[in-house]
Amino acid sequence: MEKKMYRLENLGCQHCATKIKGEINDLKGVESVELDFVSGKLCIQSQRQLTIQELEQIAHRHESEIRVRSLEEEGERSNLSSAMKKEALRLVIAFALFLIGLLGKFPGKEIAYIAAYFLAGYPVLFKAAKNILRGSLFDENFLMSLATFGALGLKEYTEAVGIMIFYGMGEFLEGLAVYRSKESIKALIQFRPKTVHLKVGEDYQDVNPEEVPASSMILVKPGEMIPLDGTVIQGGSSLDMRDITGEVIPAEVNKGSQVISGSINLSGALLLQTGVDYASSTVARILDLVEKSRLKKSPTEKFITKFARIYTPIVVLGALCLAFLPPLLFHQAFSVWIKRALIFLIISCPCALVTSVPLSFFGGMGAASKQGILIKGSNHVESLEKIKVAIFDKTGTLTKGSFQVKGVQGVLPEKELLRLAAIGEQFSNHPIAISIRSAYPGELPKPENLKEIPGKGMEFDLESVHYLLGNQKFLEEQNIDFPKEKEEDTVVHLASTQWLGKISLEDEIKSTSKKAVEELKKMDIMPIMLTGDGEERAKSVAKEVGIDHYHWAMLPEDKLEEVKEWKEEGGVVAFLGDGTNDTPSMAVADIGIAMGGVGSDAAMETSDVVFMTDDLLKLPQAIRIAKKIKSVVLQNIIFALGIKIIFLIMGALGIANIWEAIFADVGVMLLAVLNSMRCIKLN
Repeated sequence: MEKKMYRLENLGCQHCATKIKGEINDLKGVESVELDFVSGKLCIQSQRQLTIQELEQIAHRHESEIRVRSLEEEGERSNLSSAMKKEALRLVIAFALFLIGLLGKFPGKEIAYIAAYFLAGYPVLFKAAKNILRGSLFDENFLMSLATFGALGLKEYTEAVGIMIFYGMGEFLEGLAVYRSKESIKALIQFRPKTVHLKVGEDYQDVNPEEVPASSMILVKPGEMIPLDGTVIQGGSSLDMRDITGEVIPAEVNKGSQVISGSINLSGALLLQTGVDYASSTVARILDLVEKSRLKKSPTEKFITKFARIYTPIVVLGALCLAFLPPLLFHQAFSVWIKRALIFLIISCPCALVTSVPLSFFGGMGAASKQGILIKGSNHVESLEKIKVAIFDKTGTLTKGSFQVKGVQGVLPEKELLRLAAIGEQFSNHPIAISIRSAYPGELPKPENLKEIPGKGMEFDLESVHYLLGNQKFLEEQNIDFPKEKEEDTVVHLASTQWLGKISLEDEIKSTSKKAVEELKKMDIMPIMLTGDGEERAKSVAKEVGIDHYHWAMLPEDKLEEVKEWKEEGGVVAFLGDGTNDTPSMAVADIGIAMGGVGSDAAMETSDVVFMTDDLLKLPQAIRIAKKIKSVVLQNIIFALGIKIIFLIMGALGIANIWEAIFADVGVMLLAVLNSMRCIKLN
């Protein structure tokens, strides 16, 4: 099995991209095809080697300007704007010839019309001819060709040329709108770092980011992008993180600060020690998520694609009936009804829907990305706007997840109790474990038989003594007697054969949690909190943030069952979490949301939406963006279909003329595309 990557340069039509992908997928030996409309990136898994010429042949059947390049051999891209300039020049010359024919008073001016017709319309005629030869009869090119040939046959030269010129202008302006929107989205995924200043001995070498291993020393100069996640070893600076998190206020970093790739170093030089390789870095993961997001289509997009396939044949059949049945049945003039049929065909083109619906989705998803909200597919946009229940994990989601040891109490000395707890937690990445280790800075011996019990705690052996370290529920299951008091803080107990003591930890509630909950309630979304903490702590947090429905002492499997129960109640259920233990609930929920600012890799991979900061206000913001996208999509569907139905009836009754038909096609398409472009600036 061979996997090859290509780029389709000058790809300007989402509908054409879908057709190209389908044709390639039907080739013998091809196992799978992925085609990203925005980047033009084509990925093919095949049992045989496909040639560039073979792929270009397929692409040219739909868009003659497309150029296929292997990513392995890719140099500078061709300038799309130059291709568009050529298109504009072609249409200007055609329009000039049209005016000569229209205004000229000389014999044989029909030649000017014919020249203008073929100059403006040859791309349409060429595509229609190629599609007919390969058995694909019904598309917008066929409709335009049929309508204009019919007009020429009736010697309606002005109408025939006018249709082709204005259709071409509409296609050009549509392409320009799509190009600008694509460039806006590309800006999000083209901040890939080019080089890294890698420290080798006492010198620095410029290398590819993918060649830098973890734990390397790299230099980031002022004005440069941080290429890899890491820790500041030397220096201090301000970082612009708006492309990653959506935050506009620069973040101050100094020695010991954690920094993420994709940030821009604004002021001082920084010496960093990398924490991960490039493939695992934040910027690489974001690029991957953004590129993959456009491969997942919403139900609305899938419907429009299917609709276009059956719509055109029905329209052509309707036009044929309109052209021949009235003259044959009622002995009326063929010329009148053929003209009405031609008008009917012009009006019927589905371009407005086929172009504007995908444009609305990927434009809106691009806008969300700029706000630090990564939506992994347009299918999740529709889930976001339908959320009825939002279930929150507590630690790291509603709270900061950065605990501080508040108190130590027990039968052992305070220092010894902290030491034993730190030994048991020294290999855990849980926020509680990190806090306990920070509270005991001394050297720690390695425990034996260390075992983590998810949602409960740890057990380990040290110097032939077996220890239990965890929550109240864990000790109760082990039949350990301990003082039971109402605790509003998070408590970790230590025991062997008997209770040895407890550590109380304080986790600060995020400043935005309460406001986020209030906004969700205004949207008629029910907030629910699930936590492994005790009742008193759960009650305290829920009261402070304004959540009425909450459950405490919950294990990961308990949270999973709770999500399933709410799904059975009906309505779309969202689950928000940050840790690995949240991934089962995220996977089961209708839409899983990871708090990327503090979240685990597992949570980010499992989720459908990623917030690049730990700001909970991103949730109502994401819902508002999703609702606006869906609103624009519905506006375009209703507007395009409504106008077309009205004009189709008018055309069939002989009320609409050809110029009104051109508006119903080209005008509606442009208005729908312009409306879709509003999604690019959503916030």
